[in-house]
Amino acid sequence: MLDLMDLADYHPLRVLLRDGSGAQSLAARALPRSVRAAATALTSSLERDGRTLVELLARAVPGTVPVVAGTPAELGYVRSLRLLSKRCQEFLFQHYLLVLEVLGADNTGSLGYAVATMAHRAAQPLVPELNRALHDFAKATDLQHATRAGVMILENERRAGWDPAPPEPGEQMQTEWADEVVASYFAALADRDTERWTELFHPAGHLVGQSGTRPFIGRPRLKVFMDSMLCQFTALQPEVTTVVRTGPASFRAVWSISAVHYTGPEVTLRGAEELLLAADGLIVSAISDWNAAQVAAQLWPGAPAMPSPNPASFDGQRQSNGPAERWDAAVA
Repeated sequence: MLDLMDLADYHPLRVLLRDGSGAQSLAARALPRSVRAAATALTSSLERDGRTLVELLARAVPGTVPVVAGTPAELGYVRSLRLLSKRCQEFLFQHYLLVLEVLGADNTGSLGYAVATMAHRAAQPLVPELNRALHDFAKATDLQHATRAGVMILENERRAGWDPAPPEPGEQMQTEWADEVVASYFAALADRDTERWTELFHPAGHLVGQSGTRPFIGRPRLKVFMDSMLCQFTALQPEVTTVVRTGPASFRAVWSISAVHYTGPEVTLRGAEELLLAADGLIVSAISDWNAAQVAAQLWPGAPAMPSPNPASFDGQRQSNGPAERWDAAVA
């Protein structure tokens, strides 16, 4: 209608319609209830069978324990449910943009709701159970595959000749100095002080979150890493058990961290930090050695482990009976 009417024609009609138009209409208000009813049919069926949405999303993957079965009908139902939810949210967001164009940002709709609340409504997932399952599956996979984070990009960068080394370390560091750096490193983590933590690093310092993964280089990228860690855990209480010298300017700190995940559960992280120091005591390289998959198992004990794809398989190369083949089977 608005394509054929200017605002002078439309506004009197809008007043006559009041709550009978757009996202305030009876049919539009019924959409979320219909989506939730469709979701309940699926979740009730899974509950009767003792299964979860995360297991269904993981699909049947040969070689994993447990092997998760999902019928084509169930998988198709999930896809349809996701698409229906997406289309409803697209309608709500497009309605917000329409209202923004007609009423302006600092106005209220026909029933007195602020225009900005329409965008907030459009952003809310219509199926909370599915939204949580998508979240849990993604986060569990992040931790299960932490030892491969960024490997595909890192290998491409190395082939292209881009593999910057950390700055030069000091020749001989005092153990007392290293103890102070280690204490400050973990104290800043416990205090959730990103700025103080990044300032312990050389401006071009490296951090490897898992041995062999793509490093975070430079203080701005280190801040990204730390902010991400603090978003994952609302409380962190580290304890350093030992610090030993491994070279003239390198030290290994063995640690455990009691943490509270932002979803609520308490978890324990255990590992070690390999620190390489410059002559002025700044950290030029830090490598974390810990088992992220164990944290995933603590947070989501029912999440099946997905095989990691072989980066070579994306270059048209195949490894017989290897991870890439299992991944292709899972995708198929």
